[in-house]
Amino acid sequence: MKRIAILTAGADAPGANAAIRSIVRSAYHMDMEVLGVRGGFAGLLSDDVIILTSKSVSGILPRGGTILGTSRTRIDEAQVQTIREVMDRYRITVLAVLGDRETMASCDLLTQHDVPVLALPLTIDNDINGTDETIGFDTAVTTIAEALDKLHTTAEAHHRVMVVETMGGATGWLALYGGIAGGADFIVIPEVTVEKDKIVNHIYRRRESGRGFSIVVIAEGAKLPWLSNTEGGVGHALAQEIQDATGMETRITVLGHQQRGGSPTVQDRLLATRMGMELVNAVKQGITGKMVALTGGKFELVNFDLAAQVKMADKELYNLAELFY
Repeated sequence: MKRIAILTAGADAPGANAAIRSIVRSAYHMDMEVLGVRGGFAGLLSDDVIILTSKSVSGILPRGGTILGTSRTRIDEAQVQTIREVMDRYRITVLAVLGDRETMASCDLLTQHDVPVLALPLTIDNDINGTDETIGFDTAVTTIAEALDKLHTTAEAHHRVMVVETMGGATGWLALYGGIAGGADFIVIPEVTVEKDKIVNHIYRRRESGRGFSIVVIAEGAKLPWLSNTEGGVGHALAQEIQDATGMETRITVLGHQQRGGSPTVQDRLLATRMGMELVNAVKQGITGKMVALTGGKFELVNFDLAAQVKMADKELYNLAELFY
């Protein structure tokens, strides 16, 4: 009988539990057994393995976080043999890994050493290559859009500029999608270098046209050479520059880890559920060394060396977003 061991690794994201539930129930439907590894790769290395049943995953669909816990432990060459020994001891057919782009690099290493691994893309950053969307991204974008909706009213009431810093690592997917969905008046992402005058002049034009407030969204990884003293974050630095240049009261909101929290959206629940089913189908077919991806509305299996590469935000969409500033 085939036995799957599930682990979540890297940063958590909404939808992880929906994916775990899907894998467990799909596996038992196909007469497979399922184990859970607590604490990511660190739990695998320390032999923290439990049995998962259909009852174990009852009621977890709407829950954020991950019932298995996670860690940022990455795998190196020296740890491969330990993982093999743990898998042999528990008679594990394949590891089902849910994780971010760094996790895909660990999966690639394991695959190179013939360790049977399959994976699902789990990150709010949406920066995993080879897939159009990652589990958790839609929920995080929704959180950003809802925050902007609320900030609009107070910004307008006080005639302020609101700078909102999002997560996203080295990419601007969250800032771009969240900014568009939330009606941002300017968006700054790592993929596009923006001059200070462009932001300031835009805020001036809005004020002269009777719109005495502005919402500026900036991704945490944005690199603006003209920003000084970014030790406190690019959002704080940008807010100070805007206030100094315009004389308008400017406030900063750093959304932070709330973007990773909360109940997953319907879209993330469905994506996680369908990807989990695809992973179990791959196990049934004896396929390993792949990540489940969504490409052009269809599910595919892609190599880990592709998945581990950075997928940068869409510059064409960024240019289109300027139409709504």
